Amino acid sequence: MILRGIDYGPVWGASGVQGIFGEGYSFHKAFRRFIPGFSFRGMTFVAKTVTAKKNDGNLPLKADGLTLEERVPRCIVVKPFKAAMLNAVGLSNAGAHFYLEKRIWQKLDQPFCLSFMGIAETPEGRLREARIFATELKQWISEFKAPVALQANKSCPNVNKDTREIFEEAFEESKILADIGIPLIYKFNVLISPQRVREFMDNPNCDGVCVSNTIPYGQFPDKIDWAGLFGSVSESPLIKRGFKQAGGLSGAPIFPIVLDWCERFGKLNPTKPWIAGGGIIRPQDAKILKIRSGASAISLGSIATLRPFRLGPTIKLLHELDNRPYPSK
Repeated sequence: MILRGIDYGPVWGASGVQGIFGEGYSFHKAFRRFIPGFSFRGMTFVAKTVTAKKNDGNLPLKADGLTLEERVPRCIVVKPFKAAMLNAVGLSNAGAHFYLEKRIWQKLDQPFCLSFMGIAETPEGRLREARIFATELKQWISEFKAPVALQANKSCPNVNKDTREIFEEAFEESKILADIGIPLIYKFNVLISPQRVREFMDNPNCDGVCVSNTIPYGQFPDKIDWAGLFGSVSESPLIKRGFKQAGGLSGAPIFPIVLDWCERFGKLNPTKPWIAGGGIIRPQDAKILKIRSGASAISLGSIATLRPFRLGPTIKLLHELDNRPYPSK
């Protein structure tokens, strides 16, 4: 996937799959030790979404802003045999300034992507947060060793915002974020129609788009067996645990929905690079999505947690489909 003349590769990580700086999570150490097929090699790093200021969310972090307080996070429900995961992490992070001051992103030596989302209660507040973030990042951008892009997250369902409502803000927000001077990609949820996203793609401030993210609990009841997964169509297990957010679903159950959306979008003649992903848990899923959608790149997330032994082979296959050499290291 080429952005402003820079090759960002045919495979992207879903935002946060490798953590804030690409450090990963504690369980990744075990994966690397015991699972031969587990490797992030050949996948473009996309940082966990950060906000303008610190946001506690539902996933407690230690003072380093990276390490999880809970060994088994209460805001995540995993159904391993059904290859499904429900989370209400809620963009927990220490704020953009905190991470930029650590000067770790600035030292990365391969093209990668940051991710940002405004979470204020009002559209005006969210645009104000975009200005704060843009001003902050712009002050540091000259220190970055590697080419960096920005993914503007308009797709997270766990911040008590209707993703269809905040879609409208993307046009105005893009003017603010484009001023940073790096490639800008907008990430949307499949709740937004392919036609509307295609219209947004003509926005001169946008370098490309990315679809999708988790699907909010209870959506698409005719296509997702919510009761079979979690015992109820209307009541999320995360609400029962005391969280305000019902959570977003990732994994195998959402793949058919993502595939259908991306196929329809691909037929609308996208004029800019775009990334397709969501629910991929096996190499064949990635192959089908790539071929049927015609996407510029494929994003992997669910597979890294739910079927980690398939991650390396899937990345390798996507490189082959794109006629790219699989990196040796």
